[in-house]
Parts: sequence; C-alpha cells; structure tokens
Amino acid sequence: MTCLIDLEKAVELRRIPGRNSSKADIVVYRVQDKCLALKDYSSRPWWLRWIVGRWLIAREAHAYRRAAGIAGLATFLGRPSPCALATEWIEGETLREYGTERPAPPQLLPQLRRTLDELHARGIALGDLHRSDILVAASGEIRIVDLATAVCRDRIGSAWLFQHLRRQDKIALARLEAHVAGGDEESAVAALGEQVLRQYKRSRRLKATWNRLRGKGS
Repeated sequence: MTCLIDLEKAVELRRIPGRNSSKADIVVYRVQDKCLALKDYSSRPWWLRWIVGRWLIAREAHAYRRAAGIAGLATFLGRPSPCALATEWIEGETLREYGTERPAPPQLLPQLRRTLDELHARGIALGDLHRSDILVAASGEIRIVDLATAVCRDRIGSAWLFQHLRRQDKIALARLEAHVAGGDEESAVAALGEQVLRQYKRSRRLKATWNRLRGKGS
C-alpha cells in the first residue's frame, strides 16, 4: 500500500465520524500547505474493518485509479493502509446547500454532466450520486468526493451492473437539473427514454417500500 503524502508528518485537524458503525471515519490532515481527507475504517470492529472495510476501500481505490485525470473529482492520493484511502481535502459547500431560494451557479450542472460522461466513457458508473457527494469548491468548480459505490466495467461480472448504474447516474443528473430549474422530476427522467423511466419508477417503488418497513413513510 502506498500514499503520495507521508502521514507521519501530517497534523490532524478534525475527525468526522461515520454516520453509523458500518461507515468509515473521515480524518482531515494538514501536510505543509496542503490538506487531505483520509477515509479510514481503523476504528471499526476487526471483522468489519478487514472484511467489509478492506473490500470497499479496494473497490473505491480501483475506481479512483481508473478515473485518473478526469476533471471534477477529488485527487486520489493512495492507500496508506489496507483499510484506508486518501484524497485531497476540498473546502466548499455541498450542492445540497443550494435550492430554489439560493440557486446553484449555472455552470455547475454542465460541469457535472461532463464529469459523468467522462466517467462512463472510462467504464465507471457511480450509481448512488447525491447532492451531498458534490462539492462546490471555492474556485466555483464542482468536485465529486465519494466513489464508494462506483462500479468499473472491467471487473469480472460487472458489465450488466455498470449499465444499470450508468442509467442511475443519468437519473440522478436529470433529477438535479429538475431541482435546480424548478421543473418536474419525472418529466426530466422521462426525456431520457422509456427504459430509464421504468428503472426510475421501479427504484422509487423499492425506496417507498423500504421506507415503510423502516417506519419512515414514503
């Protein structure tokens, strides 16, 4: 395992605990004049750290390496351990902090579309893109900061899943564009074609069922 920055010389600035016990912590470090984010499972129980965390980190690191050079992603800095990976730390606001009362800058969604198109061209699909995963940096450019759910087409048995998640990325982008423009979400998805619309409706039904099972309504 290698990391492009020596963590022994790093100063810990803050730690962001995972949302639950199955999620990694994010530790922000400063090394000289640069900051990095370490996604780290080391505080989790050994079985989760070595079985789940190690597998997830390996998948995400593979996606970052395959995506090297694509604009709109956090820069990958390597794996300092089997259960951790490092990227640049980006100061900014998530796209979730924008809405109808505070419109997102108009250049952001075309930037996001270009990044997704390049990822798909490289055989990488995200599949679970949320506004909280998209940062607006101080420069005004977007950065996708989480490839944890990414699937690469070059992995054995991943061809069908890649196509499915690529459609899911297109759905996510259409929903974001509708949200920013104040348009109808389903109409925006329908413009992508019947197959994509069927997938969207199916995923909405599954989500509604899951929410009812959790007692959260629809």
